[in-house]
Amino acid sequence: MGTSLRGLGWGAAGLAAGSLSWWACGGDFTFSAPDAQSTTTSAHSSSVSAVTSGTGTGGGGVGGSSQVASSSSASSQASSGVGGSIAPACPGEAPMCVNEWLTEDKGLTGITDIGASGPYLYIAVTNAVYRAPLGPNPIPQLIAGNPAETGSKDGPGADARFNQLAGMAVDAEAGILYLVDAGNCVIRKITADKGFPVTTIAGKVGDCQHVDTTTPGTGRLKAPLGLALDQPGNMPHAVLYVVDQNYVRTIGIGLAASSAGSIATIAGQDQAGADNNAVGLSATFNGPVDLFAGSSTVVITDQQNNRVRAMSVTAPNGVSSFCGVFKGFNNGDCSSSAAMNTPTGITAVPNGYAVSDTYNNSIRGIAQSQLSILAGGKINTHKVGIGYDEAGIVKPTALWFRGSQGAHELYIVEAATQIRRMPMQ
Repeated sequence: MGTSLRGLGWGAAGLAAGSLSWWACGGDFTFSAPDAQSTTTSAHSSSVSAVTSGTGTGGGGVGGSSQVASSSSASSQASSGVGGSIAPACPGEAPMCVNEWLTEDKGLTGITDIGASGPYLYIAVTNAVYRAPLGPNPIPQLIAGNPAETGSKDGPGADARFNQLAGMAVDAEAGILYLVDAGNCVIRKITADKGFPVTTIAGKVGDCQHVDTTTPGTGRLKAPLGLALDQPGNMPHAVLYVVDQNYVRTIGIGLAASSAGSIATIAGQDQAGADNNAVGLSATFNGPVDLFAGSSTVVITDQQNNRVRAMSVTAPNGVSSFCGVFKGFNNGDCSSSAAMNTPTGITAVPNGYAVSDTYNNSIRGIAQSQLSILAGGKINTHKVGIGYDEAGIVKPTALWFRGSQGAHELYIVEAATQIRRMPMQ
């Protein structure tokens, strides 16, 4: 059974409607393990294309993070069993044409990027993590886990085992990828080093309950999903924010022994509830999915309340409605007329945020307290095009923004089987 993509890693950036295009390629493929490469921060850019699904060995999921891959020609990759047949040039505005990566009955779980001798994209599927270069015809390569096996094993690269990967976050400076191993109720860490070692940093495999702690190894997670690293520029990073059932919790990853490995609940309650504009543990959520941490605020997609919430990063962690009033499909003022239908992925873009409005089949923009449509919403099928009238997106979930040298692009996980890219001005 396939899973769906939940989240993507991204950098900060801005809002403008863009054209939607496909990264389309075909053929069967086989993944192979790459040689180790160091990683550093990657650039940003933006436009929507899609990575369509093909027949292969991959798995699936709901949200995403980043990647890295070794470079070899398309012909040598195909002859060695890595990759597949290369399709003709992509239609529409598409600087990159990417191979089909996953079978249609499987789902992506996450994408992000560490960057290095790349840039590269890291791709999480249900039980494995791959990396691929963000250039023409990238070939995904296995770095950790096994897509055909479910498990809970730490260890180097392909020796590790996962169970339903979900949210992802990346520390580009340290070359570390953090992942939610949802089926095991733990947080895993992959170091971009030779062998890509995988370790468990929070929770206990199979012990799915809500336990805060200041003692490493004794805290527990109940139903972790979305993941975000603390504010950009906070070096070294001190905490991870994780959505855990109807709570927002922090996991200490700082160098100080007093904080590393700690787990603390900072907002939410066990029972689901409506948007109540309350503080900390008095606040209620209803099915939060993804989150993005800024310098003073964490924004959270509260999917069953059909809105985006904002939480202060400082105690007592006040939670308020950021955008959205009711379930529907309407642009307008965030506090009076804005409407969404099951928002899932969220990321910062220039001048605001981009949100996957999953059951409206669209990407929405939030800027200056206004909700708008960036792409999709009218055509409920896959279609290359521009904005609302021409672009077709089906059930978008995870988002990842990338930008460099004045170019900006938003990467979108669609229907758990494809990655599309949307140039943004």
